[in-house]
Amino acid sequence: MLEYQIEVTEEAKADLYYYTVFERKLITEKIRVQLTHQPLIETKNRKKLRDSPIASWELRSGKYRIFYEVDETSR
Repeated sequence: MLEYQIEVTEEAKADLYYYTVFERKLITEKIRVQLTHQPLIETKNRKKLRDSPIASWELRSGKYRIFYEVDETSR
């Protein structure tokens, strides 16, 4: 199975520091588990966004929304 590399932007890193260490750990673990393999497959917690200026995809983790892009050209 193909594994995707996860890159966190500087803006996202700054946003993460808004949260407590415990919350950051929950969020980053969810990102690692859900987006390392098949990030382009819609699931209960993952969906493609339409006409969003923020990102193409959204991952929900409890009360948190994680917005992300997938770069297919760098695989």
